[in-house]
Amino acid sequence: MIFVLVNFCQAAPSKEKAPIEFKLKDSVVLTIDSVQEVKLTRESDPPKWDVALTLLPADAAKFEKITQDHIQEELAVLVDGKVVLSPRIMAAISNGRILISEPSRKKANYLFQRLKKIEAAPTQN
Repeated sequence: MIFVLVNFCQAAPSKEKAPIEFKLKDSVVLTIDSVQEVKLTRESDPPKWDVALTLLPADAAKFEKITQDHIQEELAVLVDGKVVLSPRIMAAISNGRILISEPSRKKANYLFQRLKKIEAAPTQN
């Protein structure tokens, strides 16, 4: 399950290597129980792994409205209760795609495997 949040603030990281904490100002604005497609790819320059999600049409429309209504605000995408993406919204995202870049192959693969579990079964024609 994926949760999308807006209007959150990130606590300043401590000098100790403690995890960064996020404090919510509002509640979850979108819960995604299924995605249309999940892909894992490797980029070489700079070296990183990308997990690409394509949302189902209904969720893509909701995600577009959320991003349109919250331009210049922070967005957090959580998987298994952990923030995996936290950009500032610069423009509405109308294509229903979310890209999560991760330098660690192990973390990218974990995320990919976790998200594959909620990938919708392909429709038969």
